[in-house]
Amino acid sequence: MDTKIFDYLKTKRAVFEVRHYLHQNGSDSGQSYFTLGYVKVPLLQLITKNNGIEGEFMILDDYKQKMGSLRIRINLNHHDLQRPLFQSTNKIAQETRTQT
Repeated sequence: MDTKIFDYLKTKRAVFEVRHYLHQNGSDSGQSYFTLGYVKVPLLQLITKNNGIEGEFMILDDYKQKMGSLRIRINLNHHDLQRPLFQSTNKIAQETRTQT
C-alpha cells in the first residue's frame, strides 16, 4: 500500500451514532429514538486489526461536548480466529441408535 494512504487513514475516524430508543406502546408514530451523541474510532486500527477495536470511547455531542463514555468492541474482520462468527467442523455427525 502507498504510504499516502496510510497517512490519510491515520488522520481519519469512523463515526458511530449512539442512540437511545424509546419504547412506545404499539404506536409507530414519528421518531422512536433520539441521538445521544457520536463515538469516533480510529479508522486505520478498525480496518487493519484482526481483533478489531476494544476500549472505552468518549461520546461527544454536535458541539464536541463530552456526554459520557461508551465501552465497545467492534470487529469488522469476519475471518477472525479468536472470535469467529460461527463454528464449523469437518466431522460427520453420528447418530446414536438405541436397541429395543
